[in-house]
Amino acid sequence: MAAPPSMLWLLLLALLVLGVRGEAEREALISERRDACNRLSNRGIHPRDPSQFPNRFRSHGGTLQYASPADANMTDLDCAGVALLREIIRPYSLSRPRYSNAPHLLYVERGSGLLGIVTPGCPTTFRNPFATPSCPHREEDRRRRRRRPYDYESESERESEYEYEEEEEDEHETRQRRQQQEQEQGQEKEGDTCQKVRRVKEGDLVVIFAGNTFWLDNDNPSQELRLVAIVDVSNNQNQLDRRYKTFLVSGEARLESEEGGEEGGVSRGVLQGFSNDVLQRALDIGNTTILRHIERRVSQQRQQGQGLHIRLHRGQLDIPHPRQRRGEESQQYYEPEYEEEEEEDEYKEEEEEYPCERRGRRRGSGNGVAEEGSCSMRLRQSLNRADNADIYVRGAGRVNLANALKMPALQVVGLAADYVKLERRGAMFAPSFVVNAHRIMYVTRGRGRIQIVDDKGRRVFSGEVRQGQFLLIPQNFAAVKEATAQIFEWVAFLTDGRPLREQLVGRNSLIQSMPRQVVAATCGIRGNEAEQLIGSRQQTVGPILTPPSSYYYSRSSSSSRTYPEDLDSTTESQTTETETKTEAETETEAEAQTETQPVTAVLTASA
Repeated sequence: MAAPPSMLWLLLLALLVLGVRGEAEREALISERRDACNRLSNRGIHPRDPSQFPNRFRSHGGTLQYASPADANMTDLDCAGVALLREIIRPYSLSRPRYSNAPHLLYVERGSGLLGIVTPGCPTTFRNPFATPSCPHREEDRRRRRRRPYDYESESERESEYEYEEEEEDEHETRQRRQQQEQEQGQEKEGDTCQKVRRVKEGDLVVIFAGNTFWLDNDNPSQELRLVAIVDVSNNQNQLDRRYKTFLVSGEARLESEEGGEEGGVSRGVLQGFSNDVLQRALDIGNTTILRHIERRVSQQRQQGQGLHIRLHRGQLDIPHPRQRRGEESQQYYEPEYEEEEEEDEYKEEEEEYPCERRGRRRGSGNGVAEEGSCSMRLRQSLNRADNADIYVRGAGRVNLANALKMPALQVVGLAADYVKLERRGAMFAPSFVVNAHRIMYVTRGRGRIQIVDDKGRRVFSGEVRQGQFLLIPQNFAAVKEATAQIFEWVAFLTDGRPLREQLVGRNSLIQSMPRQVVAATCGIRGNEAEQLIGSRQQTVGPILTPPSSYYYSRSSSSSRTYPEDLDSTTESQTTETETKTEAETETEAEAQTETQPVTAVLTASA
């Protein structure tokens, strides 16, 4: 039966009102961000230390600190429309599964661990290799790779090797017999299944879409897993407010907030929010014993100081992932003799979301929500590898880019990143500005001097930044960076998937692209002076600048080097500086021996 014309008109009117209201709210948000950027020019820009962020989750297993644009005195974040966070996961600790209202761009600053991302609608393609094998060719490949020629020193060693192979064959026959019995009984044992699990390590960049549930497991016995990220709360995927919101799947975590109010208190998992009778019917379980047990465990974890991060015992988690081998349940790390060859294929495997079905018939697409392309999209890229540098200048530094051209997932979230390393005191990142994006820097090592200039030609920031600090450089604000230590490296997050940068000096720069007469008239100088200005840095390709010929320093006088009055430098101990120099010089010499090309530049899309 067709709907009356009056109902159709009412429906169209309601849709029109909703559309107009949504557009008005979006315009208001954009206007607020513009006002924040204007206030930023008047008040100046200051580095952000994560230890001073107003919101934090703390527990025995780790810490998560973050700041949102809606927090007080966060004008720079309000201008950029992003939240900043730093997460530290202690050894043998698990970060609870959670999802957020906005996409993340995450960088692994230190350590390594396992990362699981659950994409709605995608199939569970990972299975425990120690349970019933659902991928026979992988089992055979693992056995074949382990059987490599050995040099036996005695007959007993050869016999022990034969005994090991016989035990392996007996174990395989036992597994086949058990599998056959289950098939005869009409039962199909899937084992432990999950969506893709990735091993992440220092220097990795990871994209997490809004609404994707993710968890992190630090299986390293001695090193913390440290991550930094921006959360694009102004992204179209976020239909809530400008606050960073974390939704736990299960458990409890106490949120400490300096502002108090609704941001403070205890965050409970969404499963704990439902009543037991509703969950019992939804899960189709006969009794509520499991649900009561979950409640008791949550209460015990709260009393033990467990929160967002859970402390585990060694080998407590047996998570299926490609780097784990049969017979090594308690060992979660790469075998040293295979580490180099696996490193080459590690990021190629990132696109293989169907490791077992690739050789045969593929499984269905889960609940039909997600397309195969979104399930197999590459979400991780090594950002700091020297052999992947897009721009390299011997003795000065390098730049690694991650944008939508290299990583399609960045096009979806509209974000990008780059990694910059200045490997010599006095080396500079050329004065430049980004045409279409804000830049959020995070210093991963060393320290350097930065100057930022706004639209009125004022220095809104002139000072030194050090390891562990964030700094915002707004869109079109020109900035220059100079290494004041032997090493100065940072990762920059950008709010556009294809950022475009304009350099002010160097070959093909803004100054060199204008006629000499225009430069002379604009700067009020003579023609020969304009020609000298245009001809400077002719051999420079890209933004990395070597120290000028007039820049001299010695190791003995470097610690007492002074800068202009507007430099807010920080002091460090002589011991720390000496250790940094030694480590940096060693790394620089190693890279200089391996690199053969003096300059390599790829400037199709830079950050």
